[in-house]
Amino acid sequence: MARPAPVSIEPQRVLGKVQRVLDQYQGFCTLTLLSLLLAELEKEEKEKDWYYAQLQNLTKRIDSLPLTENVSRTSGSWEM
Repeated sequence: MARPAPVSIEPQRVLGKVQRVLDQYQGFCTLTLLSLLLAELEKEEKEKDWYYAQLQNLTKRIDSLPLTENVSRTSGSWEM
């Protein structure tokens, strides 16, 4: 069986084709990347809002706790 003739690859020609493909899809890739970043930012914003809401709820609960008088401990029992 005869060996196939070696294929000559011209690096400049290949790079030119790759560059044309990249140029063609550059806008699409940029938009896709921006869309992904915006989705991540929106997710982080929702998480931040949730944590702040939890903090507000805790603050309200703490504020609604009754205030107590000074409590001192003497002879093993609590007195007010």
